[in-house]
Amino acid sequence: MLTTFSRAVLLSCAVAASLTSQSVASKPGDQVQIRFASFDPATETPDIPVTLRSARNQSMRIVQFVGIPTEEGRQAIALAGGKIIGYLPSNSYVVRMTAEQAAVVRLSSMVRWVGDYHPAFRLDPALIQANVLALDIPVRYDI
Repeated sequence: MLTTFSRAVLLSCAVAASLTSQSVASKPGDQVQIRFASFDPATETPDIPVTLRSARNQSMRIVQFVGIPTEEGRQAIALAGGKIIGYLPSNSYVVRMTAEQAAVVRLSSMVRWVGDYHPAFRLDPALIQANVLALDIPVRYDI
């Protein structure tokens, strides 16, 4: 005889399995859209300069949802210990959380992808192309 909890666990597993078996075909809402690049994290990742990649101990991540983020999805991040910093199109948030917390958030059926929010994603592409980080002199910018 299955308990209510057992039924809920089985239903969750069935839903997760059906989501996993769905086609990975890219839809318009699947693109993470940042100034550095727009990309579908399930099928590609942008080429990031080595010096502008996240360090192992960094805590900034992108969480992309399967669809439009809901309060339930935001609560899943909070329950894992993450803190939402801001929204990114499409269906994504910048979240401060540890690698362990990210692993918990990845298990949610509402989450499509969790990845590092690399420093390159936060810089204007013109600054990266000009290689301003390699300059030995201070440079002034208006933000």
